[in-house]
Amino acid sequence: MVKRSIKWSGNAKVELFNILDFYYKRNGNKIYSIKINRNIQAAVTQLVKFPNLGIKTSKENIRVIFERGFSIFYEASNTHIIIHSIWDNQRDPGQSRFKK
Repeated sequence: MVKRSIKWSGNAKVELFNILDFYYKRNGNKIYSIKINRNIQAAVTQLVKFPNLGIKTSKENIRVIFERGFSIFYEASNTHIIIHSIWDNQRDPGQSRFKK
């Protein structure tokens, strides 16, 4: 069995950075941002073992998993898990590129 690697789209990297930066600025420290990042990274790591864990979305081959207030949109192949988007569920869902 080939182990899948995790790849982050440029958009997903920017979204994750913006989320972590928002909570850093709002709280005045990085403790909560570190916790968010740790939880998201752990959820993404689980996708390597269980690529069909997520719920299918309106876009073909795109799935979503939910991790403590965040939606992680991804695509799984035999060799990769591609993270397309990280969405803070407290934001307006109409702004998301993906529909659940």
